[in-house]
Amino acid sequence: MIDYLKYRFKNLLNNNKKRLGEIHIAQSKTNYNKIKNIRDAEIKIFSQFGEDGIINFLLHKLNFKNNISFVEIGTGDYEEANTRFLCETMISRGLLIDKIHELKFIEKRDFFWKNEIYYCQKSITSKNINNILEQYGFINNFNLLSIDVDGNDYWILEKIDISNCDIVIAEYNPIFGANLSLTVPDEDHFSRDNYNKIFYGSSLLAMINLMNSKNFFFIGSNRACNNAFFVNNKRKDLFLDIEVEKNNKYIDYKFRELKTNNPSENQIKNLLKKIENYNIYDLDKKKLTKIDSIKSKLFDV
Repeated sequence: MIDYLKYRFKNLLNNNKKRLGEIHIAQSKTNYNKIKNIRDAEIKIFSQFGEDGIINFLLHKLNFKNNISFVEIGTGDYEEANTRFLCETMISRGLLIDKIHELKFIEKRDFFWKNEIYYCQKSITSKNINNILEQYGFINNFNLLSIDVDGNDYWILEKIDISNCDIVIAEYNPIFGANLSLTVPDEDHFSRDNYNKIFYGSSLLAMINLMNSKNFFFIGSNRACNNAFFVNNKRKDLFLDIEVEKNNKYIDYKFRELKTNNPSENQIKNLLKKIENYNIYDLDKKKLTKIDSIKSKLFDV
């Protein structure tokens, strides 16, 4: 009985959050024709930052009104995720992937039985991602992809066929700067917990170059400067009015996780000092190099 009451209470809270979100989205839509920077569309409902609003804005531009198929890699327990609002408000077919045990509790949420939602509880690597997508029927068969695994994001995304996809949201690490194409090495059991938690993922430029090679264009990032948004080149004509800033405007991160306790400190120097002896992969030079040897090229520090 207690578990049932918890389930009903959580669904009630989420339903209220969804309804408030729908109101905010409806208000935001009245200004969609004025938006020139995707950050102006930000609204946080179920996402960690303002991704809900950006996703809705991009879907509006693409004329998606219902029936969306998506894959989200790195969902956590799915209480806070990039595709959750889609599940709550649109007819959806989706695959949620995360290794944590709590992911299975989505079975208790209303959106689960209202849609065609699957979940996979596995650690994702560049070697197993396509087997998993094939197992669940999502090989190159989705409109939207979101990836946030705090580690091998670049190497995993590199392996995925996204030629039929419309939108990709990819996490990047802003402390790797705007100037170089860098990523952590491709380790199957990579854990950022072993690297002060701040050594993970790839630089923004690495993600942009990878997505360009997959025929996607960079449309901007969220204000927190950790999630980059890309749209398939096939739909580029719909976004000619959107302005994209220089890459260095997308590394001024706002989230607390990469902040030091003393706001007067030089944040970048402090953080780079912590990881200067780690090896990072330079994608242009195709070799591992120490952070210490390239840190002067990452920022004007």
